[in-house]
Amino acid sequence: MIRRTSRSVRLVTAAALAAVLAVGFTATAATTAIAAPAASGTNSAFGVQMLDSDGGTLQASTPLADWTSGDTVTQNAASTGDLYKLNTTRTEGLVSRAASDGARSTIASGTFQLRDRVPVAFTGLTSECTADGSSTVSFDTLTVNGVDALDPARIATGYTVDLPVSSTWGATKLYIGERTTDATGRAQTTALRIEAEAGSSEIWRVKLGQVACTPAAPVTTPALVSGITVTAPNGTPIVAGEPSLTASGTKTDATFSASNPPIAAKGVTVSRTDDSAAKVSIDSFTQVPDTSSVGEYMWSAFRVYGLALDVAADGSSVVSFPGSNSGLFVNGVWINTGTDLYTGLDAQGTPRVTVRFNERVTQPDGSVLITAVHYTDLTGTYPSVALGTVRWSAPSTVPTPDPEPTPQPDSPLPSRYAYALSASGPSVVSPVALVTPDAAAAAAASAKAPNAVANSDAARPDAASSDASSAATSDAAALGAAQLEVATVTDGVAGQISATGARASNAAGTATAQVDSLSLYPGSSLEVSLSNIRVAMTKTGATMTTGGGTVAGQAIAAGEIAPNTVVQLAGRSAVITLNLQKGAADGFSVTGVDVNDTLGLGARVRVAAITADAPDVPTPVDPGTGPGSGSGSPGTGTDPGTGAGPGSGSGSNGELGNGAIGQNFVSPQASSTRPLADTGMSTAPLALAAALSVLALATGAGLLLRRRRRPTAS
Repeated sequence: MIRRTSRSVRLVTAAALAAVLAVGFTATAATTAIAAPAASGTNSAFGVQMLDSDGGTLQASTPLADWTSGDTVTQNAASTGDLYKLNTTRTEGLVSRAASDGARSTIASGTFQLRDRVPVAFTGLTSECTADGSSTVSFDTLTVNGVDALDPARIATGYTVDLPVSSTWGATKLYIGERTTDATGRAQTTALRIEAEAGSSEIWRVKLGQVACTPAAPVTTPALVSGITVTAPNGTPIVAGEPSLTASGTKTDATFSASNPPIAAKGVTVSRTDDSAAKVSIDSFTQVPDTSSVGEYMWSAFRVYGLALDVAADGSSVVSFPGSNSGLFVNGVWINTGTDLYTGLDAQGTPRVTVRFNERVTQPDGSVLITAVHYTDLTGTYPSVALGTVRWSAPSTVPTPDPEPTPQPDSPLPSRYAYALSASGPSVVSPVALVTPDAAAAAAASAKAPNAVANSDAARPDAASSDASSAATSDAAALGAAQLEVATVTDGVAGQISATGARASNAAGTATAQVDSLSLYPGSSLEVSLSNIRVAMTKTGATMTTGGGTVAGQAIAAGEIAPNTVVQLAGRSAVITLNLQKGAADGFSVTGVDVNDTLGLGARVRVAAITADAPDVPTPVDPGTGPGSGSGSPGTGTDPGTGAGPGSGSGSNGELGNGAIGQNFVSPQASSTRPLADTGMSTAPLALAAALSVLALATGAGLLLRRRRRPTAS
């Protein structure tokens, strides 16, 4: 085994090598110890620093960013080179930054190989600390002799890696993510430290990516009232305001003492009220540094008895010594407490103590710090004392709120038509409870002019029966032209369409259309049975809700329905859409239930619709001429007691179809004749109406056959 050379021989060898330095640094750096500049700022960062075997500086902290105040400090270095030919010490892309929020050091890449030891290489080194005390270290890569040495799980707390021991130079160790505290108390983080055996290597220590941050002072709530504060000559608090209050209340310390220097107090009480008034009373306080039998009579003794401070809500303050045994002893004498400042002199006439009474100092935040008695030893030998301190601020007042801008009325909903139900095709129902934009405007004008009479004619659905029109007119008079309601809607004896509680409204900001219960095509594959259908439209969009039910055999849960929910029947062209929404901006329209079989039987039913365009007023299907011809009228909505009748017609030699959707899709129950409600009329008119209804159905069936046969004749 090769024996290690002595330290003196190794140092001579290191000095001899100074003549053959690599390019980049001078021989002076290797032979003369130069103290590394101390980072004295609040926050600092540097990229690389190297020390020799004696702790002298080979490479000063480069680049060094040191911040104490002001703007961010940033320093850069393109690269650093080798110090000795037998050592590799290269870095590239160094950036150091320090500012009020912390410090950061980055190095793009580096390669270090101390003499006769394995190489250490890295890329993407980053070290950072912040004012809150946290720090981070990261590398893109870190290898030792080509082997990965990065341990992400341990880098947050730091770890070490031992290099192979050199028989000549001894042990070398890597410290990765090292956290320490420097001499000034700053939290210091070093991304990578390469440390050789002390006194054995010409390059002893290499530091890479070091940052240091001064932790931010903890946020404390300043005391509003305190009794006793004692501060050492070097500024260290001995008694930090005891007792104290940070809010309104009262606190008392019966006795208090400290040993160095000897301090004693009795009967200290502090209090404060919400109006900022405060009081402090102290039965006795003594600070007697001289512990001899006559110490309390020496000039260094400071003794106070029976002190009181009263601060009024307006900030005025009074200091008093109300008791018969009250007084203040300082500088070896009892002094006059009726002054605002006492200065005690030594034998040569030099001031050595001061006592201020009722001291008032304005603080940066505008508050006033009031101290009943403030004792200071001008020689710097003994602690200063503040007795009875109040931080006074004017009581808070409710600020005058900034005037709010005059609210502007919401822009009205664009022109819309709202209605509860309409149907075209074999079963015809004119728009029920149709509210037009003109009706909404008339209602708004009526609201502004109470004596005006709303024009209900604008809300009357065209082509309705006289009874239904009368009912609609009556509803308009009761509910206003912008809101209509029809109790019951049917398509007559066809029995394919029925609804109750049909309502629509159209106000400036919202339009609604509602149906309490809906039944379409009962007993067929298209059957719709829903309750509480409600569609509402505002200028921001539209929503549809329902109480639930079924659509074409599918269960529909109660609640909000997603836009454009489609139910399609296999093998049929009919499509049922819930919450059908189409168009945009002024052309936007919504229909709660849309049954579309226009490609099949020509049927279209719309329930709870709000549209940009006026709805079509459907007419009965034209039966044409020839066998089966006749005439009829559409189904209507009825109010209770109005007795509006079904459509009627006549025909002959026609083929009868079961309702609007045809014989193949109607159950016998659905196609059977249902009894009419008892209206108090004689049975003869009812029989006549039934006969007319049969003729109307025959006429409709004849029309259906005629429409189906026309393509073959062409």
